[in-house]
Amino acid sequence: YYGVLRSQDNLETSKLNLQRLRESRERSAALAEAGRIPFFQLDQSRQDEYTASSSVVEAEQSLLAAIDELNLVLGLPMGLEIRLDRAELDRLWAPTLPTPPLTLEEACAYALEHRLDLKNYQDQLADAERQLEIAAEGLKGILDLNVSYSASDSDLNRHNPVGATAFDNGHLRVGASGELPWDRTEAMVSYRQAMIARDQARRTLLGKREETLKAIRSDWRRLQSSQQNHRILTASLELAQRRADSTDMLFEAGKIQMR
Repeated sequence: YYGVLRSQDNLETSKLNLQRLRESRERSAALAEAGRIPFFQLDQSRQDEYTASSSVVEAEQSLLAAIDELNLVLGLPMGLEIRLDRAELDRLWAPTLPTPPLTLEEACAYALEHRLDLKNYQDQLADAERQLEIAAEGLKGILDLNVSYSASDSDLNRHNPVGATAFDNGHLRVGASGELPWDRTEAMVSYRQAMIARDQARRTLLGKREETLKAIRSDWRRLQSSQQNHRILTASLELAQRRADSTDMLFEAGKIQMR
C-alpha cells in the first residue's frame, strides 16, 4: 500500500521537475535569442528536459507495476483502478514522528509476556517437566498392602447381642506385595531421556527469548536512526527548497548562467 503511495509521490515529483526544467528551458531560449547566454547552454537545458521526460515515463511504469503488485496481494483482478488515500502519505511527512508509547525496557518486558510463540515454548517446557516427574515416579519402589477380614453370620448371632459386631471368631488376613527399586534399567533410560528433553526445551525457550530481545533492540535502534534521519532530511528539504527558489529568482534576473 505504501509502496503505491511512494510511487505516486515519485511520479508527481518527476512531473514537477519536468515542468520546472521546461520553464527553465523556455527562459533559456528567450535569453539565448536575446544574446544574453550562449546557445550551448540552451542545448544543455533541452538535454535536462529530455532526461526529466524519461524519468516521468519510468515513474509512470513503476506506479503501474506497484498497483499490479497491490492487486495481486489483495486478490483483485489485474487492471482494476485503485484510489488510495494520500492523507496517509502526508501524515508521514509530518514535521515530527510519533513518540513510541513504550520505552525499550517496557517493550522488551511486554514482548516476553505476550508473544504467542514464546508462550508455546513455555508450554513445551512445562510438558517436558511433567514428563520428567512421571519418569521420576517410575524409579521408586512399589509396595501394596492388602487387608481383609471375614466372619460368618452364625458366629455373630450366637456369641453377640443384637447390633454388636465380633472380630474374635473371624478371619483377618494381612498381605503385602511390592517391587524393590533394584532393576530399573528401562525406567532409568526413560528418566534420562525425559531429563534431556527437559533441558533441551529449556535451552530452546531461553534461545527464543534472547532472539526476541535481540530483534526488539535492533528494531529500536533502527527506529532511533529513522527519527534522526527524518529530522536531518526535513531540514535538508527546507534548505533545498530555499536554494531552488533563490536560484530561480537569480536566473530570472540574469545573474547566474545555466550549468
